[in-house]
Amino acid sequence: VYEALPLRVPGDAMHDLSRRPDVALAFSGVAPGQVVADFVAGDGYYTRILSRVVGPKGKVYAIAPMVWQGDHESMLAENRNLVSHGLPPLPSTIDPLLAIQNVDIYSNVVALMYRLASFGGQFSVPEQLDAVFTADHYHELHNPGYAVDDKMANVTKAIFLSLKPGGTYTVIDYAAAKGAAFAKTTTLQRT
Repeated sequence: VYEALPLRVPGDAMHDLSRRPDVALAFSGVAPGQVVADFVAGDGYYTRILSRVVGPKGKVYAIAPMVWQGDHESMLAENRNLVSHGLPPLPSTIDPLLAIQNVDIYSNVVALMYRLASFGGQFSVPEQLDAVFTADHYHELHNPGYAVDDKMANVTKAIFLSLKPGGTYTVIDYAAAKGAAFAKTTTLQRT
């Protein structure tokens, strides 16, 4: 389905071979008309694909974590400090998703941002979901900046409660060595 989608973003096709969205989508069972969440949506690679798969009668909630732990003013001050030293500002995890939701062909996308400093196991969307999908970013939730690691059981429970009966939760992530668990999430970006 995804390869026939018109108007794909330049660069998405180069990720298709390694990410295998055909296999991922077949495994997840996401179908036209469904309401899904792309949890920790990154740059929106799968958000764009999911949007086109669920179609105009479906909806995709593209969920971005707000990693910065302080208030907005201190984040702006930190960005000014970084830029003054020739460094890039802190990345915004919501900007790519806001850009997607503002394109006509992705009118079924709604970008949401969670402040993870007080995450506490919250996973909230405006309606029950047919599917929750996360790809290539689950390990990030175990990194110190996300402040979620010790609350993952609560997060998982909240995700399952957000699903309609029979809904699916698909997690695709990079693998570390067997037995490494979540010890390599920061250094290797693996789980």
